[in-house]
Amino acid sequence: MVKRSFSSVTWCPLLSHCRHACLSDFNQKQTYKSAAGDIAQIADALELGEKFWLLGYSGGGPYCWAAARFIPERLAGIAMWAPVGNYGWKDISKTERKDVMRQIKPVLSPPDVSNLNLRVSRDLIERDSIEPAKQKGKGVAQDWLLLTHDWGLELSEMLQVYQGPLHIFHGDLDWVVPLFFQQCINKLLPDLMHLHILNGEGHYSAFHFNDRTHCITLDSLFGNAEVNTD
Repeated sequence: MVKRSFSSVTWCPLLSHCRHACLSDFNQKQTYKSAAGDIAQIADALELGEKFWLLGYSGGGPYCWAAARFIPERLAGIAMWAPVGNYGWKDISKTERKDVMRQIKPVLSPPDVSNLNLRVSRDLIERDSIEPAKQKGKGVAQDWLLLTHDWGLELSEMLQVYQGPLHIFHGDLDWVVPLFFQQCINKLLPDLMHLHILNGEGHYSAFHFNDRTHCITLDSLFGNAEVNTD
């Protein structure tokens, strides 16, 4: 985890790779609400200040939504990369839900295939797979259980509790989490959500060792802010 200061704001990336990869005690009673509390405690332990930025990638997205819902007062802003959503959200129509499911494909898109042919990208996936095994896969299983059950929050609640910046970056060739799902959410939360479409990119290629996307993300959040890595 890297701490950087942009003007008076603290940037704290909490990536989805850390969700079930760490060796902290397993909590079988965890919910997204309790996970949001954990994020606040981690921020306090790292002395990140009263407010911090949160970044979630893929399966890290639900934890960002949970933070927006349950600890909005702690967030300076949120960024999400190709976040997994809740297909059971009441605000998503049955027709939209079916359209999203039809766009999920059992194969990776060409840019993702090319990206995973890179040694550094394969190594990243391998490390992400080995770490959860140290917990005998309990964290991975719990992640899937949380994803496929009631999250304890609805999109319609967001505008009532969270009013900070919220940016979502998504490739138009993502066949794992279809861009259309983010477009459905954007239609419901047009005044809150900023959707950035990454043309020609997939679920992995857009973010794995992609300096262009990293720069777009930082520029969208902080503009031409000076980075202090002390």
